[in-house]
Formats: sequence, C-alpha cells, structure tokens
Amino acid sequence: MLSQASAFPIHIFFRVNLVSWSSSRTMADGLGGWLLLLNTLIATLGILLVTIEGPHEKHVEEVSRYVRFGLWWIVLGVASSIGLGSSYGAVNRKIII
Repeated sequence: MLSQASAFPIHIFFRVNLVSWSSSRTMADGLGGWLLLLNTLIATLGILLVTIEGPHEKHVEEVSRYVRFGLWWIVLGVASSIGLGSSYGAVNRKIII
C-alpha cells in the first residue's frame, strides 16, 4: 500500500507527463498541416516530372534507379532482420524420432 508521502511524487510525475504530452500533441498538430502540404507539393512535382517528356528525363531515370537501389537494400535489411534469408531453420533442423 502506498503512503500519502510516496503517492505525491507519482502524482506530480503523471501531471508533468500529461502536460508534456498535450503540448507536444499541439505542436505536432500545428506542424502536421505544413508537413501534409509539403508532401503533397513534392509528390505533385514528382508525378509531373515523371509524366512530362523533356530534357529532364535522363535525370529522372537516374534518380529512379537510385531510389530503387535504396529501396532494394531497405527491403533486404528488413527481410534479414526478421530472419528471412537465413538457412538455419531449413538446414540445421534435426528430426527427432
């Protein structure tokens, strides 16, 4: 059972965390609109660059190759972290009869 003296710091701890959480939530809500707008503008620019023909096509293709290369390594890292690609389970499994 908690005494009155030990419960007081816990009460302060929860109050400080609540105030901190609510202020960070307000800040995130304020930044969220700007981030959504920025992401929408970047996506629109990217779609326009990919769909419109012009002298920028070779640069768009090069960026596309870099993005695919980066995504490939990210996928390999995720697959490796969850254990795909390791042959431990398939090769070293002993059958007990």
